[in-house]
Amino acid sequence: MALAQTLASIELEVFARFGHREIADELWRRGLEVDRDAAREARRRVRARFGERSEYGGRILPLLGIATIIGMSGAIVGAIAPTHRNTRYSPLATYADAILLVSVAGLVLVYAVAVVMAGSRPVSAGVLGFATRILLPWVPAVAAAGFAADRAAAPWPFVFAATGAGVAALMTGWFWIVRRRRPVDAVTIDAAPASAIEEQLPLLRDAQEQLRIEVAERLRDVGADEAQLVEWRTGVAGEQGLEDSAAAPAGDAMIREQTERWLERDRRFRSPARGAEPAGEAGEGSAA
Repeated sequence: MALAQTLASIELEVFARFGHREIADELWRRGLEVDRDAAREARRRVRARFGERSEYGGRILPLLGIATIIGMSGAIVGAIAPTHRNTRYSPLATYADAILLVSVAGLVLVYAVAVVMAGSRPVSAGVLGFATRILLPWVPAVAAAGFAADRAAAPWPFVFAATGAGVAALMTGWFWIVRRRRPVDAVTIDAAPASAIEEQLPLLRDAQEQLRIEVAERLRDVGADEAQLVEWRTGVAGEQGLEDSAAAPAGDAMIREQTERWLERDRRFRSPARGAEPAGEAGEGSAA
């Protein structure tokens, strides 16, 4: 099944049809670079102001993901290992206690690092939400470990699962308490991604305009008929049922699509009033 075409892919084909594939490929690559740099800069702004406490560029969220992997892996080992205790030459039974001990230590360490990173300042609602959701897998983990420990008369699986669940609950409770005690700071960090994106938009528009100037110069250097490229782009777009403007210069579709991918990826972080507004069409008065 053929992939749905976009204005950018149509324009790429038009450039190639008239012998300008090299220019199109370079523009495509440069647009992706602008997109990547804009996304990184927006996240850097948030991280510079709020450390690692926001899910937008912060490292607490990945740490919680690592803790979840460690915890669930240990819980699985704890639940399965007792059934291998009477099996000869079973590495799982032989090293289960050591694996569980290392898992507990690693889990506690990772959670401790996350709490130290946050300190007495609120994490974002996204981080708190993730921390709350990862409590849910601990319920069946504790139940399975308790059942396995009872069958094999081995306490380690249950001790591990209970420790992991307890540490996760304490960390999540701490995050929740800090947000409740500092509501203004909590609101500020929740709004930080939208603010960083808005601040990045003027710089993005400048980069887009620079790309338009560069592609126009290259097309003139090779004697390209820009009006013909635009005419073909709008014609093919119309046949495909896509909206296009003949006023947009050659290369504009590729520039807008390639440089605004991060806005699509990060749209959930944007404010409702601005969330659907493409960067290329943002008003000049949009303050950073």
